[in-house]
Amino acid sequence: MESSIILTLLADIVVALMLAVTIFFCFKLNRRIMVLQDSKGDMAQLIRKFDETTIRASESIADLQKVSVKLQEEVSEHIQKANFVADDLAFMIDRGKKVANSIKQSSAPTSAPAEVVRSARSATAPTSRQSASSAPSVENNQSENIQSETVRTTPNPPPATGRVSAVRQRSKAEEELLAALRNTSES
Repeated sequence: MESSIILTLLADIVVALMLAVTIFFCFKLNRRIMVLQDSKGDMAQLIRKFDETTIRASESIADLQKVSVKLQEEVSEHIQKANFVADDLAFMIDRGKKVANSIKQSSAPTSAPAEVVRSARSATAPTSRQSASSAPSVENNQSENIQSETVRTTPNPPPATGRVSAVRQRSKAEEELLAALRNTSES
């Protein structure tokens, strides 16, 4: 009997120790749960701020996409204008070379100014790619420039047409064209 009492007492002591260890771990777990619950409010606030930041970021991305589309349209418009001007300059240089060649090939110096004016007028006729609004001003400017050059370079100037050429700064392409005309008339 005594051994059964000792066994029972020993079993009770083991169970009591296990209960004490369980109570200790439950107390520790309770503290951690309290800390977690306290930080739950902070976590909710952090999640709310993260959500607001995400919404602002997506709105900013949408705004950036709108701005990039607008800028892309503006850049393509500028590129189209630049291509148009480049085509016009190439056209004018080509016509200027043809006029210079016709001056070079003409044998009589008295007939040269009339031929130059005629070829300049035919050279500046608007093409299908030129707009109607810009064609007359280009034609007038080219005719006036070529006529003023023929007056300066030929011994017998053509009769005055009543036009007064405006004094303005010339572009690089115009300067090159005039230099080509001068070189051919001096040859």
